[in-house]
Amino acid sequence: MVMIATLFCVQSLLAQQWPDSKGRDFWFTFLPNFHNSEDAIATDVLVQKEHQLYIYIAAERPTTGTITWTTSDGTQENLAFRIDDVKQLYSTSVYYRDTELRGVSENGDGFDFFGSDNETVSPKSFHVVANDDVTVYALNQAVTTSDAFLILPTDAIAEDYVVLSYTSDIRFSNVQQGTLEANSTPSQFAVVATADSTVVDITPSVPTIKNPNKIRQQIMLQQGESYLVQADMRVGGTADLTGTLVRASQPVAVFAGHQRTVLPLSFSNTLFSRDCLVEQMNPIRTWGKSAFLTPHARSSDEVLAGYDLFRVVAAFDSTAVSVDGQELTILDAGMVFEDSLRSAKEVRTTRPALVAQFKKTSSGNNAGVDNRRSGDPFMMLVPPAEQFMNSYRFINIQSYTYAIGINNKLVVDDSIYKEQWMNVVIPTSGIASLTIDGIPVPSGRFQQIGNTAFSWAQIPMTDGAHEATSDTTFGIYVYGYGEANSYGYIGGMSFRPLDVNPPALEGQNTCDGFEGTFTDSLLADSRITSVGVVPGTEVNATFTVAAFNPPQAVVAFAAALRDPYLDGSLVVEAEDAVEQTSRFDIVLPGFTVSPVGRRNAAQPLQRAYVIPIDRERCDSVEIENYGQYAQVISDLRFSGTTIITSPQAPFTMLPGERVTVRFCRTGTMEQVVTDTLLMGDTCLLRPMVAAQIEEKFDKEGPKVQ
Repeated sequence: MVMIATLFCVQSLLAQQWPDSKGRDFWFTFLPNFHNSEDAIATDVLVQKEHQLYIYIAAERPTTGTITWTTSDGTQENLAFRIDDVKQLYSTSVYYRDTELRGVSENGDGFDFFGSDNETVSPKSFHVVANDDVTVYALNQAVTTSDAFLILPTDAIAEDYVVLSYTSDIRFSNVQQGTLEANSTPSQFAVVATADSTVVDITPSVPTIKNPNKIRQQIMLQQGESYLVQADMRVGGTADLTGTLVRASQPVAVFAGHQRTVLPLSFSNTLFSRDCLVEQMNPIRTWGKSAFLTPHARSSDEVLAGYDLFRVVAAFDSTAVSVDGQELTILDAGMVFEDSLRSAKEVRTTRPALVAQFKKTSSGNNAGVDNRRSGDPFMMLVPPAEQFMNSYRFINIQSYTYAIGINNKLVVDDSIYKEQWMNVVIPTSGIASLTIDGIPVPSGRFQQIGNTAFSWAQIPMTDGAHEATSDTTFGIYVYGYGEANSYGYIGGMSFRPLDVNPPALEGQNTCDGFEGTFTDSLLADSRITSVGVVPGTEVNATFTVAAFNPPQAVVAFAAALRDPYLDGSLVVEAEDAVEQTSRFDIVLPGFTVSPVGRRNAAQPLQRAYVIPIDRERCDSVEIENYGQYAQVISDLRFSGTTIITSPQAPFTMLPGERVTVRFCRTGTMEQVVTDTLLMGDTCLLRPMVAAQIEEKFDKEGPKVQ
């Protein structure tokens, strides 16, 4: 039975300004990268310049701000920044030691499973505060292993996430004994708290370094504290943290990826070079149902072995995944679908999902000789089409190698990224309005994506800051290649919460039946477009809906019994603007108590009695509950002076139960009256027995037969 619920006030959300990737407050951390010969790095200033954590800040208006970071011992460092020329991005870097989260294999010389930051609260984090809206990007740079990622502002993050990463790159030096090679690298993620006393629940999808049994963890983080989780590579090929559920009591920032991997892993005997993967996860409420995948440009000399790939992870059960209109699989919550990416594709899901595409390894394994080619793996979240924006300020990132110059000063030796690219996905009708740095993009560069209304293009870029604008919303994917090195990230996106909640039912049973409302009024709900009864489900019931203008947040309805002396039921449904349907069974208990055999007869049972004056006569009638639900009898009496002797109300009659009602009456005067036995609950009083009673003097003696 539907229980009573209280309606809440619904406010208009039409004027809501949804967050995007621009903001004024940002929290983030850097996942472990792979740093060869860590002890040597500490004494070599030149090499240190190649192991840096870069921060890039773009603004549309001149602004100032601060960058604050906390090291492993809790020391805070502060750096003020200023942007006067918005055509230039502000950039700075910090040496990774003591600021990057420490994993189990930092230097390639072995594993430190207990001395790492794994599953311990760490103070390491970065905080960017600006006085006007900015966009923040980050690059984790080490020798031949790096990746860039977009940082989300605090107003764009939330409490619920599902991790999307990649399978651990596990290499055994002795398979029989399960001995890991020192350069095995794990799938990983980290959580950063943006407020004090944040409780974080983590349900890992695979065993982790300090949690071999995948037990749900609950931790407390203060503002700026980080929590690193790496997959336990000792469990073999199942070490992929994709599908891990992260829930927090307050908004948190979540970063996921891989310490360093060949990609795809199935080509690890053919492909050689490896790279770290990292992206900031989008909260579940901002996921979409449509994503456009575009193949990455080939580097100038990459080997042909292997392929780019994409992954789709679900947060909800029964999520069907279709690629170019063909349904390929159905995922339950936390499950992942992976496939090759060889051409532009449209991925559609029946429920919101998170999609990422991955660049493959570029260098082959030439008889064990490192023949480094341009490019390497990176991970890039694909912005759902629902979250495209119409303008972006972004950067094609550059970093450098250094040499010792005159007077022992460090000088730039060479740039790392030699090939810069951007992919664009845009409605075909909007191509003519697209400009990059104020210059229209030739329409001949674009190709249609399947049978969709969208097109895509690969556009070569130059180092530095750029601006892309259009009259319509579009998406950009930014990446670059160096020798056995690469980076890739999305240029930005909006974070309009998407409708993941079907209409809800609130209501209560009443004396007249059932009164309820369908509501679809949570943040980002798309509102109700239809309400009705599922055909063929009405049993002894009527249904009415209040007039409404779709789409509407709250729609009232009522159901009633056709015959109050029979039970009724029906199934009602409501659909919202994104075709999410909710169905609810409503039961309508009737008053199903009557003299045995009479059931829902319209008239009460007829009885006739003769009672001598000054004498008492008693009788009884057996009643039954012929319905499906218990009946609480709160009123049992005669309409006149006949007295009920048993039972006494209130009492309950279970379905099928029979009760004998006993009653007595004493004659008082000569008269003929009708006295009716009434029985009911708090809503209805039903006449059970209509007794015609003649009271008179007994003037005749006994008759003998």
